[in-house]
Amino acid sequence: MKRRSGDKKDTGGIRVYLWVWVVLWTAAVVGFFAGDIWRIRKTSLDLALSEARIQVNRDQLTGLWAASHGGVYVPAGEATPPNPRLGHVSERDIETPSGRQLTLMDPAYVVRQMKDRYSIMYGIDGRITSLSNLSSETTPDDWERNCLLAFEKGATEIW
Repeated sequence: MKRRSGDKKDTGGIRVYLWVWVVLWTAAVVGFFAGDIWRIRKTSLDLALSEARIQVNRDQLTGLWAASHGGVYVPAGEATPPNPRLGHVSERDIETPSGRQLTLMDPAYVVRQMKDRYSIMYGIDGRITSLSNLSSETTPDDWERNCLLAFEKGATEIW
């Protein structure tokens, strides 16, 4: 059987054509995969930001609610010892007619205690901090300090 001169080129042409399709198919799959990774990452960040906003709103509402009542009295004990920052308040610690000991919680104490309990129950942690911190537990770290300074300059959200 005699070979025709075009047979070899035809086989080579098919191989090139096949390799082009393999490369294009691989590029398409990699492109879709990269797009999916980008979308998953963006969605995850969007969800985390939404959750953070919910937490901040909850904390603000809790603080405003406690402030609108002038603080709240709760049973004094190991879980809620009297707040030393309210030592100047004459009725910080009171006793009910039945002899139950109550202590006054200011809004920051309420929010801080709720954050601690929420963190234990749901694994979502947060901190109350300020540039004019009143205790070592509210001292901001470097990132928090930079954020607080940005808020003073007008920023409304940082993440």
